[in-house]
Amino acid sequence: MDNKSSVTSLMSAFVRAYHAQVSENPVFYDSFARRLISDGEYEGMKKHISAGMDFFAPEKKGLFKSPEDALEWLVNTQLAPTVLARARFCEDALRTAVMTGTSQYVIIGAGLDTFAWREPELMKRLTVFEVDYPLTQEDKKKRLAEAGLEAPDGLHFVPVDLSKEDLAAALMAAGFDSSEKTFFGWFGVSYYLTGQQIERMLEAISGFACEGSTLAFDFPDEGLFSSETARVKNMLAMAAAGGEPMKFSASDEQLSSMLEKHSFLVYELLDTQAIDERYFACRDDALDAFENISYALAVIKGTQFINTKEKILLTALRLFAKRGYEAVSVRDIAGRLGITQAALYKHYKNKRDIFESILKRMESDDAERSRRFEVPDGNTPRYEKVCLENIGRFATAQFEYWTQNAFAADFRRMLTLEQYSSPEMSALYRQYVSGGILDYMSEIFSASPPEGSNGKTPEQLALEFYAPLYMLISVYDTARDKSKITASAKKHVEDFLNCMKGTE
Repeated sequence: MDNKSSVTSLMSAFVRAYHAQVSENPVFYDSFARRLISDGEYEGMKKHISAGMDFFAPEKKGLFKSPEDALEWLVNTQLAPTVLARARFCEDALRTAVMTGTSQYVIIGAGLDTFAWREPELMKRLTVFEVDYPLTQEDKKKRLAEAGLEAPDGLHFVPVDLSKEDLAAALMAAGFDSSEKTFFGWFGVSYYLTGQQIERMLEAISGFACEGSTLAFDFPDEGLFSSETARVKNMLAMAAAGGEPMKFSASDEQLSSMLEKHSFLVYELLDTQAIDERYFACRDDALDAFENISYALAVIKGTQFINTKEKILLTALRLFAKRGYEAVSVRDIAGRLGITQAALYKHYKNKRDIFESILKRMESDDAERSRRFEVPDGNTPRYEKVCLENIGRFATAQFEYWTQNAFAADFRRMLTLEQYSSPEMSALYRQYVSGGILDYMSEIFSASPPEGSNGKTPEQLALEFYAPLYMLISVYDTARDKSKITASAKKHVEDFLNCMKGTE
């Protein structure tokens, strides 16, 4: 049996199960992982981890109030950070991809992943392919049977030895549709491969997946092998002792170049600090991002020219969102991409040209959603009557777009930083985030007065409708549980519409 793979997947499942049981504020909540682990295995892993204090942190031995406290500290510092954060990163990105038309999800090295059982609503919109080593996958099927869990509709098991067999052929045989946009999750693997092996996987995926498909994965940064951090050294030592030494590390620039070579556009890169800020802020349970580990999100694009130009645009916007528009120079953008300023100028005349391209993208996205939900695009001189249900669907889609779409979220963060820097930025913030939306909703309610408005003016209705959404957008980025914020927004829209229809 592929014992290394099965042991790794079992330990990851244990971490997810343990975290779900002991954490009051889970980074990633897996309600099914525990069901795939027998009681004997679960208790055995707890004892095995507890016995590792001498290896991981001998200086802390005897400092904890109880064995349970010591175990939780060991799990949270040594095992859980990467397992939890990368699962959250992957599935957050997947949800965004589904919003933009992705209909297939391929989990490469699925192990004891439980997505198909945890997410019944997403399963209605996705076909899922779990790819894994044949014997490892058989072990999972046995565990599922013992837990009384049947494979849901839309889930396909794809047993394949990737060291010998062709991924594309195996997926096609399982019903994969190469014409459908697909999300590929590939985690916990790149560490143990050479750069050439990673490139072969990138070449394989971009060779059969359609344009617009997404790849999410984790990788070690360039400081991995020289790190002086104790737990990084421990990780390297354990991998070597287990007969599977870590081989790969890369800087952001090196990784971006590798991806671009195979028609992937880097959409998002999270380093240790960014992972810590996104998933582990304001915690008191010793969980923090594992050093020298980064996450990448990349999208298949058609040509080198499109890839490079789009990459410049997204990189610039990420920098604007982090530092502010005025604080970023063309040199900063080119440097972040690892290209010369002259190369950048082949695509954009100057920084202002990049900024105007960002605005055009936002205007185009807004117009497209307005058409899709049959609401005014904001430029209509006189608003016509709008169906109340369309308003609700549009508002929910807008909330998800502004919080979960990486481009829109960075644009919003940039405007939030820059709103006091110039009249132009102030006007854009008002247009896209604050008062402009109130004006827009007032116009809609003026043209289409809801039956349950009870004499309230369009301005009052607009304020009651949008103010809670504005507040929820404002707190979304720093929220520990972003799914709760999204759920609150959807509930507010639903309650408001029911009130306007007189059903409450």
